Amino acid sequence: MKRIKRTTSILLGIAMLLVLLSTAALAAAYAPTEISTVSVSVIAPTAGSTASDAAVTVDGAANYYVNAADTEWNKVAAKGNTASLEWLYDDDTFEDGNWYMAEITLYADFGYKFADSITITPTVSGAEQVSAESDGDTLEVCAWFKVGSPAATQTISTVEVTDVPALTVGESIYDTENTIEEDAITGTGYFIDDVYTYKWVENDGNKDYSYWAWMTSGSIEAGTAYGVELTLLAEAGYAFNDTVTATINGQTAEVVSRTAGELVLFLPSEQNVTITKVEVKSATWPIEGNSIQNTLDNFSLSSYSFEPLAYTLESAEFQIKDGDTYRSLTSGETHFSSSNHYRVQAVLKAKDGATFASSVTGDFNGTGGVKCVITDGGKTCTVTRTCAVYDAVYSYTDSNSTTHVNGVTIYRPDPTAGQTYSQGSYGPGNTGHLVGADAFATWHEVPFVGSTGNIKGLGRNDTFESGKVYRLDVRLENRNDWRFAEGFTASFKQMDGSASNYAMMSVTTDTARTKSYSVWYTVGAVYNPQPVTDITITGPALQSTGKVGTDNPADFHVTTGDAVISIVYDGVYNRGLLRLFLTPASGYYFGRSVTVTYNGISADVNVSATHDLAWADVDLCKPVVWSGIKVKDKVYDGTTDGELDLSEVTLTGVAQGDDVQLSCLYDPTVQFGDETVGDNKSVYVFAYLTLTGNDAWKYRLVNPYLNGDFTANITAPVVPVVPPFSGGGSYVPPVEEQPCDGGDNCPAHGYADVDTTKWYHEAVDYVTEHGIMKGVGDGSSFGLMTYTTRGMIMTMLARLDGQDTDGGSVWYDKGLSWATAHSISDGTNPGGDISRQEIAVMLYRYAQLKGYSTSGRASLSDFTDGGQTASWAKETMEWAVASGIFQGDGSGLIDPTGTATRVEIAQIFANFCKNIAK
Repeated sequence: MKRIKRTTSILLGIAMLLVLLSTAALAAAYAPTEISTVSVSVIAPTAGSTASDAAVTVDGAANYYVNAADTEWNKVAAKGNTASLEWLYDDDTFEDGNWYMAEITLYADFGYKFADSITITPTVSGAEQVSAESDGDTLEVCAWFKVGSPAATQTISTVEVTDVPALTVGESIYDTENTIEEDAITGTGYFIDDVYTYKWVENDGNKDYSYWAWMTSGSIEAGTAYGVELTLLAEAGYAFNDTVTATINGQTAEVVSRTAGELVLFLPSEQNVTITKVEVKSATWPIEGNSIQNTLDNFSLSSYSFEPLAYTLESAEFQIKDGDTYRSLTSGETHFSSSNHYRVQAVLKAKDGATFASSVTGDFNGTGGVKCVITDGGKTCTVTRTCAVYDAVYSYTDSNSTTHVNGVTIYRPDPTAGQTYSQGSYGPGNTGHLVGADAFATWHEVPFVGSTGNIKGLGRNDTFESGKVYRLDVRLENRNDWRFAEGFTASFKQMDGSASNYAMMSVTTDTARTKSYSVWYTVGAVYNPQPVTDITITGPALQSTGKVGTDNPADFHVTTGDAVISIVYDGVYNRGLLRLFLTPASGYYFGRSVTVTYNGISADVNVSATHDLAWADVDLCKPVVWSGIKVKDKVYDGTTDGELDLSEVTLTGVAQGDDVQLSCLYDPTVQFGDETVGDNKSVYVFAYLTLTGNDAWKYRLVNPYLNGDFTANITAPVVPVVPPFSGGGSYVPPVEEQPCDGGDNCPAHGYADVDTTKWYHEAVDYVTEHGIMKGVGDGSSFGLMTYTTRGMIMTMLARLDGQDTDGGSVWYDKGLSWATAHSISDGTNPGGDISRQEIAVMLYRYAQLKGYSTSGRASLSDFTDGGQTASWAKETMEWAVASGIFQGDGSGLIDPTGTATRVEIAQIFANFCKNIAK
């Protein structure tokens, strides 16, 4: 388990300031010694060795340490790459001729901190390259190793992704992204790692800008614009260069981000999108006296990293009013003044596939009132907004003073033993004259100077105690129309104006809206903190509900060790797991390792990098391991759906006589790799397992997640014996077929539009005689040149299967119901035209349903337009050609995307019945 990084560290924050006093309190102050060099020993990986063999250690006498569990090994494409091609588990082996990166986390001992990343020098034995990133308490070290002799890295300058299927209306986002990942084809040296779908949101009422919204669920909707983001990873021996360009299906794609090992591309749909809302931000506020930052990097567009925009920031600047117009600032106009009027002007450019609406609303720094002028045929939006100069928050000595102070002095008595705390006052001269802001303050008892871990908060009636450390947190917040100007400072004094004897002060927030400060005080004699090593805790036992019961914190007691229980969680992750958050007692800190027992049971303990927080997980249940889960064999049903078989499961660890069973907490995912008939078919399974039964509360599953590949069989369905065709009965191929002579004995003779001397009349005879097709209208015509719809094909296949398709709310109702029930079609758009490749898919699925042969394949390259076949229909079209169902038009065309007339469909079905259904 990764230890939590110090996100609330006092050594972080904007404009960090540390002030230490030269007093006796220094003995307890957190004034860490800086570590500027580190050395890490690694057993270098070799071909065939495992990740656990590549042990990482540091000198035990060093002022930092490493936790082996925090070291991760990743296979990468080349030296210096950080994108993981494969994450290695302990038993995974290193392969010859590859690069690997070790991610090592080092922790500073109490009283030490790592130097800045720029100045620290890390050494890792055997590494070809090393980088480091410090946050003071931890140091993240990346080290690259080669196994064998990897090939020289080849640079990728052009990326091409083809065969990305079009989005299908009604398809789920999950299926859409899986289809793209499976069907898309990439060039040499890279592959698709992730696919994300975005939906264009012109105006959602919540954001001040139009954007591409990341879709995590739902389905593709008609009439909506979508975009696709592809994350590509470089393969071993390859790297993306700095100027890489990319296309997706021949269209130029936007490069969202790039590293040597990872390239993120975005391509919007071909449907043009309209931008109706824009927002521009400035990093600096127009505050009285503040310097004016007028470079482009001071301005930005509002967007979350996972919500792309359809426009870019071309230029931006603050301008000053001169007479009746605004102009650019001169070199001497460098600071905001309330005596002048200013505005911001930004030029936005719409990206390809996007245009600005004729009327666009705008926002600047979270405030409306922006004027947007659209030019260049909707491709340019010029945003302007006047900017009020905010009054600067200040303090002053008395009401008659004209001197404003860009800062505040906070007066309060230093804490002394036996006294309650005082809020004090804010402003020069101990008068509390702080203008334009409100002040808030809280007090906490903490383990040591510099600690952000709270032992307890102080109420009005609590008194300070000798020998303890306290932290004062002060927050100043601006009022409307006021902001903190540059250089605003805070100082702390006692009520009589003398210097405050604090041990340390930290600026934790420094923005134009908020200033926050933490100040640490010692009361009485406070000595250097001591490490806590062993902690014993007693509390409630496990109940039959599978929980301990944490409603009353007073039920939990630290009986040994200098620590305080701050928070208790019950049932984290699984039943019977108790989590205790611990803070050192005043004058103590957590060292490298701490042991904790709860009611005599050893806990799994993690210590924060700040040494003032530890969390202990106590497993109060007996561990249980399952075995024997299988996937059930099934009869072919045209789907990839499967089902788990838990009938032969064995639970190891359950006492004899206890009532405990294994079940799934939610519906599991069980998917065959494909729906075809065969033995030992690959099946992907994901399930969250749980224990049920009267005694399940005593036990915990060691392996609750089921995520992996199984095998099972799909057997062919039994084809029922049906009587010969009569009326609506099932089709039975005749023993011998003789062409009719065109006379009255031909079934097609009764259709007014059928010429029995033409090529098609035998096919029309065939489908009419076997009840597959009927006449149109009043039945007197066959409708030779009428195009076929999806509903017609569903109905014809249903008749072929012996179904009575007469009746229903509409003519295709029963055929559609049959087709969807047997996964021949999803039933969408029954009145719409159907292409030849879609007909091939339906016939193929019907052949699979009936157990007919689907093994034959023929190349489509013999047809001039064979390459126009969609990737999802390629296999079925190859089968249809090989089976003689489709024969082309005789001129080298097979027209996969074209529609078919009823007379052509008659020939296709006649070919299918004679060649396949026999």
